Amino acid sequence: MKREWGLWAKLKGKETGLGWDPIKKTIQASDDWWDAKIQKNSDVTKFREEGPKHLDEMEFLFKDVVATGVGAWAPSEDINDSYDDRYNDKDNSNEEEGLEDELNDESTPPSAMRQKRRKVRKGSGASQLSTQLEHIINVFEEEKANEIAHRNNVPSISTCLAVLKQLPGLEVGSDIFFIATRLMAKRSNRKIFMGLENSALQLGWLKTHSLADVSSS
Repeated sequence: MKREWGLWAKLKGKETGLGWDPIKKTIQASDDWWDAKIQKNSDVTKFREEGPKHLDEMEFLFKDVVATGVGAWAPSEDINDSYDDRYNDKDNSNEEEGLEDELNDESTPPSAMRQKRRKVRKGSGASQLSTQLEHIINVFEEEKANEIAHRNNVPSISTCLAVLKQLPGLEVGSDIFFIATRLMAKRSNRKIFMGLENSALQLGWLKTHSLADVSSS
């Protein structure tokens, strides 16, 4: 996630005047601008068609870390301590309200006042970050698992070729057979072919593509 945000941040840099594509959720710029950026770093090519997923959440987590290095934390560090200062400004209003109540309460011992101030100051920011981080990690893990499952459900080329060799009505070595082998190089074609209910439908689908191939040549 952090690497993804780093690529995106470097792509934008400090440039101004860039547009925004609300459909693709990515930067709207000229072809020359994109070509220049991709030439510098081919990893940003994917952002040309679609921006990073969960951009708001990644910005919330990593903006200050990538830009300044401040707030970076290692797995061994306490997330509450590491991110506490980042949220001081956000929590100051709560702290001031707490102090006002305490000053009006003469019965509150000084030590209790200090503990109360510390609790108010440190609570919400780090807790919010921890919850947000956990949510993003869960979403990414779920998407990764779905992606792997989807990829594993696509029949292999060798599996499809084995079916082609045994397909009734399809002569091995014929023009249609070799067109079919080329079709099986594409993942979407393999899914469609293997998803058809019976051999008659499979053969009909291959003949349709064969006619289209002959017409275009």
